[in-house]
Amino acid sequence: MPSFPGIPGELAALIARHWPNWPFLVHIDGKGCFTSFRLLQPAPWLATVAAPVETVEDWRRVIHPEDHDLVRNLSERLEKREEVGFELRLLSPPLPPVTGGTTPAQTFRWVRGFALPLAVEDPTGIWVAGSLQDITQERQVLQGLRESEEKFRLLAEESPNMIFINQRGRVIFANRQCEEAMGYTRAEFYSPRFNFLTLIAPESVGYVRQAFQAHMHGKSIAPRDYDLITKDGRRINSLISTNLIRFEGENAILGIITDITERVAIERKLQESERTYRAIFEASPDALLLETLDGEILDCNTPAAALFALPREQLRGRKVQDFVPPQVRAAMDRLTPADLQHDAAWEEIEILTFADTDFQDRKTLME
Repeated sequence: MPSFPGIPGELAALIARHWPNWPFLVHIDGKGCFTSFRLLQPAPWLATVAAPVETVEDWRRVIHPEDHDLVRNLSERLEKREEVGFELRLLSPPLPPVTGGTTPAQTFRWVRGFALPLAVEDPTGIWVAGSLQDITQERQVLQGLRESEEKFRLLAEESPNMIFINQRGRVIFANRQCEEAMGYTRAEFYSPRFNFLTLIAPESVGYVRQAFQAHMHGKSIAPRDYDLITKDGRRINSLISTNLIRFEGENAILGIITDITERVAIERKLQESERTYRAIFEASPDALLLETLDGEILDCNTPAAALFALPREQLRGRKVQDFVPPQVRAAMDRLTPADLQHDAAWEEIEILTFADTDFQDRKTLME
């Protein structure tokens, strides 16, 4: 253990043994200048900085130029007997130049530290004890997370879908589309008093509660349709897809909402059209057949089943050509789909029914 003038050897040994990471002692003169700096334990990561660090001048050389003002500020605070915490950069040896390329930028390592003045009388200045920790990898991870978050935010802001993050029942992120579609500002979404369940149609609140709890227990939830209620009371038919993610060290729910109001409206119109068609189809006194272009019967109404004297299930799947005399059948077989894609026309033809005694396909129809 090196000796430090003015510092009891027992105190220096106690700091070396019990302080975390890599403890140090530093002396600051009355002008705020560091006159001595020594680590009390060897730090393996110091081998990666730009030069050996044994003297105060060595430390000055390896501290990143952009952090010099920070070090001066720390010195002033320590002279006022304040405890300080800090993060700063130590320069690493530059990477070798790339052949035919530019010289790589100077690299550095991040260290985190704390320091506090010691109650040691010294007329030449003050003694400070502290500790350093290499946090380069932590910083790299944080930088990667920040870059990922920036990419996520960029993509989220450009998305035509509503995207949100809910953590512990609070909305902590909502993209621009959420504001535009729902009518709330982000400040309103993020308020601790905002209840996200107010966005859900009353009939779906129970399901959303269950889904939220299931997510919190690590379970996956399939996408589901339900209505959202905007700030002005309008309903938005929505398809909501949610996934459990880790956000700032805690579980959170990432949701993507697709507005399907237009799709739902189209589906309802189609259903209404189908009901209208079915009502007309069934109510017609005429025999009606629904068939493909090549003559396969897809459906028929009650008068058609009566006309052919067959149940509907036996008519479906048969060819219309099976119910006409041979001479008409030959003419129908020569028709192409293009011949049938014209305006409707009336044609009188003779047909065969199950009641006809000379119906040659009777046995097949009965099978």
